[in-house]
Amino acid sequence: MFGLVSSSGKCNYPALRRLFITDEVMADVGITEEQYKSMRLFYAKHSEKLVYHLGITSRMLKSVGIDVQD
Repeated sequence: MFGLVSSSGKCNYPALRRLFITDEVMADVGITEEQYKSMRLFYAKHSEKLVYHLGITSRMLKSVGIDVQD
C-alpha cells in the first residue's frame, strides 16, 4: 500500500514507523512505543484512527485484500 512490502510479502516495519507511524500519529492513536513494538495486529479502535491519520481509502485497503463496506 505504501510501497513497504517486498515481493515476498515482508513489510519493512522500521520504515513504516519512521515514515508513517510517527510519534505524533502514535500519540493521537493512543499507542506507546512499547505497545507498538509488541503488536502484531492493531485493535479495531487503533485501526480506525490509523486509517484516518494515514489517509487510507477503501480502495487502498481492497488493493491489499481487505474488503470494507463503504
